[in-house]
Amino acid sequence: MGPFFFGSSRRRLFGVYTPAVELEAPPGAVVLCQPWGTEYIHAHRAIVRLGEALSRTRFHVLRFDYYGSGDSGGDFAEVDLEGWRSDIRTAADECLSMSGASRVSLVGLRIGANLAADVARDLADLDALVVWNPIVDGAAYASVTTPARRRDPVGLRPRRRPASHGPDIVKVLGSPLGEELAAELRQVGLAPILQAGAERTLIVGSGEPADRAALRRTLSDRSGPTLDYVENDDVPAWLDGHPGYALPISTIDTIRRWL
Repeated sequence: MGPFFFGSSRRRLFGVYTPAVELEAPPGAVVLCQPWGTEYIHAHRAIVRLGEALSRTRFHVLRFDYYGSGDSGGDFAEVDLEGWRSDIRTAADECLSMSGASRVSLVGLRIGANLAADVARDLADLDALVVWNPIVDGAAYASVTTPARRRDPVGLRPRRRPASHGPDIVKVLGSPLGEELAAELRQVGLAPILQAGAERTLIVGSGEPADRAALRRTLSDRSGPTLDYVENDDVPAWLDGHPGYALPISTIDTIRRWL
């Protein structure tokens, strides 16, 4: 099965389901939690490749778009982080139902990693959690915010969205969203990873040295269930299109083998 819609009529989500090529008992299930904004666009090839790699083993894989983004329903002014966490839970239930698996793993990239860690704290059927280059500093992540403006029909004068038309809209990472969600993004950090309820957690670090150092500190601060940390020099997955970009094949293979 390929692309389809799931969720409710009020919160319609777009997903792509890839069944496992090699069927094993019991089957495995994985939900891929995407980045957002321009990072979603540029990481698309890497996410697709990861899904293909996992499905070539024993995993049934579901990747999906959060409500108000991509091909899912909703308007960008309607969304918030709790709604996106709810979308991950819905996707996990859908993947379990479609695959016949009894447990599901979450693999999140960038903001998807932070959201997946949040959900992992109370997901009863969780098997494992992969946190791939999460947002370390939400304030820095959402630091570029500009008023989103609409132009008149002839494209001559920018004008602000009238207050009567709904909440203020800003742009973060080149994508429009409500100011409330922008404020939530500024508060995102690594704390949920310290509290994640998965029996096994993998943190993957690449990119900026300061971010890697923060992830290493998280590893040293966390106690309890198994937490593994892997660091590599792959070009960050969300930089596709930049000079020198190459698919993060070693990271994809690391995640596949670890799961």
